[in-house]
Amino acid sequence: MKLSLEDIRALIAALDGSGLDELYLKDSDTEISLRRGRQTPAPARSVELPASGTLPPPAAAAGAARGDEGSEKEQQPDGTAGEEITVRAVTAGVFYRAARPGEAPFTEVGSHVNKGDTIAMMEAMKMISEITSPVSGIVKKILVKDGAYAGYDDGLMVIAEDGNV
Repeated sequence: MKLSLEDIRALIAALDGSGLDELYLKDSDTEISLRRGRQTPAPARSVELPASGTLPPPAAAAGAARGDEGSEKEQQPDGTAGEEITVRAVTAGVFYRAARPGEAPFTEVGSHVNKGDTIAMMEAMKMISEITSPVSGIVKKILVKDGAYAGYDDGLMVIAEDGNV
């Protein structure tokens, strides 16, 4: 595939509009790597391009890079854009629902959580990070099994914000 300057600009716009820090594209005759300024490398994620060899519009490419399929409403961190908020991993690592093995989970499906409550933990490189609820509401879904690996920006839980239950 031969990339034009417009195609490269579209890739840059897609990177800017996504949660990704790096975009790497390679085929038989083209190789391009775009990277935001960052101290540590971000986990690799792949995006399939259409067989036609043409790039999607920047907004569509950004959504594809995040794994969005257009089925969820775009969410703001404060939860003002929609009823259900998907809590996403801020780092790649192992997802834990409880502070220690054998202890009760921080939350369950159907439980009410308050904004700022610890709802899970992530372990990355022997460091534990608390995952806190961005809104007050009811836990509707837990998307990752306890002890399973979750990638950067993967959905962890879905919370129905209070007043939208």
